[in-house]
Formats: sequence, C-alpha cells, structure tokens
Amino acid sequence: MKKLLWMLLLLSIGITSVTSQCSVPTDKYCDFILDCPDGSDEADCPATCDFENGLCGWTQNTDDDYDWLLRTSSSDTPPGYSGPDEDHTSLSLSGKYLYVDGATTNISSNIRITSPVFARAARTCKLTVWHHFFGLEYGDLEIKQVNGGVRKHLMKVNDDGQSRLKWYYSEVYVDPCIENFQITLEGQDRQEIPSEGGIAIDDIAFVDCAFNTATSTCDTGYNRCNSGYCYSQDYKCDFQTDCCGETTDETSCSAYNSCDFENGWCDWTQVTNDEFDWRRHQGSTSSDRTGPSFDHTTGTTTGYYVYTDVSRPVRPGDSASIASYVIAGNSLNCKIRFWYHMKGAFIGRFDVGTRESENGPFHRIWTDREDRSDPWLFKVLEVTRENDFQVIFKSTRGLTAYGDIAVDDVSFSPNVQQLAETYDTHNY
Repeated sequence: MKKLLWMLLLLSIGITSVTSQCSVPTDKYCDFILDCPDGSDEADCPATCDFENGLCGWTQNTDDDYDWLLRTSSSDTPPGYSGPDEDHTSLSLSGKYLYVDGATTNISSNIRITSPVFARAARTCKLTVWHHFFGLEYGDLEIKQVNGGVRKHLMKVNDDGQSRLKWYYSEVYVDPCIENFQITLEGQDRQEIPSEGGIAIDDIAFVDCAFNTATSTCDTGYNRCNSGYCYSQDYKCDFQTDCCGETTDETSCSAYNSCDFENGWCDWTQVTNDEFDWRRHQGSTSSDRTGPSFDHTTGTTTGYYVYTDVSRPVRPGDSASIASYVIAGNSLNCKIRFWYHMKGAFIGRFDVGTRESENGPFHRIWTDREDRSDPWLFKVLEVTRENDFQVIFKSTRGLTAYGDIAVDDVSFSPNVQQLAETYDTHNY
C-alpha cells in the first residue's frame, strides 16, 4: 500500500515511469542511496543533471508563463540570442544547458522547472547549480523548496557584479530532515525595457543528501540520535534539527547560552568606539539585492536577526561591532557557533575576533569577505585566550551599499564561563 501511495505521488507531479528491478522498502525510493544493484530505486530521481540526455526527471511547470529551453551551442543560434557559447559540463559547443531570455519571455514573467520528488534529506543536504547571466540585464534566478504544496524561498541569485562571460557556482542547503520535497528553479524576467538578456543553468546536483548508516556507537566528537544516526557535537543545540523524527539534539540546551534575537539582544551589546551600529530586524533589509529575506530561526519574515545596514551615511571602510558578555580566560574548549548571511556585490568584510579589555585591541580569529549569495551559513570557531575576553562580531562596509551582513542563532559551548564584569558598550 505504501509503495502504491509513493507511486501515486510521483504520478501526480508528472513522473510516469517508476521502475524497480529489486525489492526494497518504499522509503528507500528516491532517498539519494543506490539500494538496488541496477540503481532502479533512484532511476526516476537522479541526484545530478547535466542536461546532456534531457531533463533528468525535472518537469516544466504549468502554472508559470513560459518554459525553460534546452540548447546546444553548436545548433543554430536563435535571433538576438547572446547566451554562452559553451555549456558548463564539457565547456564545448556540443554540450547542452537550459536557458531563458528576453527574446522568448515578457517583462515580469516567471519561468519555473521543478525536480522529481525526493523521499528525505539529511541535515547536510544542499543543492548546487551553475548559472550564467548574459546580455545587458534580465532579472533573478530564485531557488525554492516545495513541500506539501507550499513553496519556500531558499535563495535568490541576481546578476549584480557578475561577468557576462563566465559560469558561476551557487549552493544552498535544503531544510534538514524534510520529506517528500522538490526543488523549483525560477527565472524571473525583471527587465524594464525588453532586451536579449537572460539566464542559463547547467550541472544541477544534490550533494551530501543521503543519510548515514545507523550505528550502535559513534566516533569521538559525535553524539548518537535515538535512531542510531551520529552527528557532530558542534551541532548540538545549534537551532537546527540533526536527529530526524526526534528532538534529542535540540533539547536540554540551557547551558549553551544561546540567542536567536527573537526577544531582544540577549547579552550582546553595541561597541561604542566604532562608526555605526548593528540593527535588530525582521524581513528583508531596506536595500535591494542585499541582506536576507528572512531570519534563520523561523525561516519566515516575522523572525528576527541582527544586521548592519551599510547604506548612506555609512561610508566605505566604516565598521560596526557588537560584543558578547565577558568570558573567563582559559575556558576549556570554548567554541562559538553562529549563522551568518553575506549577500551583495562589492560586499565588505565580516570579522570575528576578541578583545581583552575596555577599548582594547581587536584580535581577529576569522574573516569572510566574499559574496555568499543568499543562504544562511553555519560557522563554528574555537576561541582560546589566557585572559578574560569578549567575542566581537565586526562588519566593515565595502565599496558600495550592496553589502548588508547579518547574524542569527548564536551560541557558546556549555563549558564557557560568563563573568559579571562589563566593558564599555551600550545595550538595547
């Protein structure tokens, strides 16, 4: 009966050939693991697609305005076409890719293609895609997750600062432990004047999506779920489920001194000897094409996060810092875990460091200065100091105002000792 329901689900979204040459449990179909020697349990839902032999089970949506077009560079060039000469897979004229452009769509149109249904995804599951913007302008490429008929925004890629002469790589994590889900790639024509600009995509892949084998014991540095799966101790109480179908990894978290910014700033305070301040915010930031659209905790526009707005009067090179409570020096195995977001052309720099006294020097321990597109990214840093210290989040503006940097869901390892001492900061 379960197998029949699974087949009906696939048929409902347009997949008509579910073949199996071996007998496996129903939940083993389309789970990113080849259980059958002939691979038949994953045949209708391949984890990768280079479009060399068709759409790989991806289907053109019927509730949009146009279809994605399959192109071979060596074929006759459509009138006005200015897309890539070579695909990404083989970098040759004989390779294939998908594209949409202003010559085949109208202004404000949306063009969607949707993946097969996948049974479930591990915590580490991410989608990767290569994309190529071309022409003067076109619009955006949005990646959405579909579950239970509901589309959820995962990432939006736009053409700001991207060369029209090369392929670019993007990746985004899907929701951990999600079941019976699909991914939609949506081209969005946002031209003000019709032109030959467009978007090409190639080499889509689901990476690290398969569950590990359940075990009776876990290696050092890992915790075990009741189901038998292992996860890194760094992921304990990190605001994201690791033990699917249970909550053991996100319970008993009071010792982690965490902050999701839903009810204020917790113990985080503004540093006074900088040029501007961090802000607590919900929804999209005030500047277009930079900053997150939603928080990490709830994944909605009503959830809160903190960020730096680098629009005027903030100038290039100006920085803003927030500080943690004071931590006892020599705190054993002190780690800070946080989620951060860096999206925007010519984005500045995000530093994490420490200071050991009021107005003391900033000691950098990690930095990121790349445009990471639209996903929230997870980072774990070990902090070792002999003297008492604060952890500092420091955001520095780049060349333009397209450089909002955001942070959410911050926590410390449970053995970190908080002191009553304070340094020169102001709180909200």
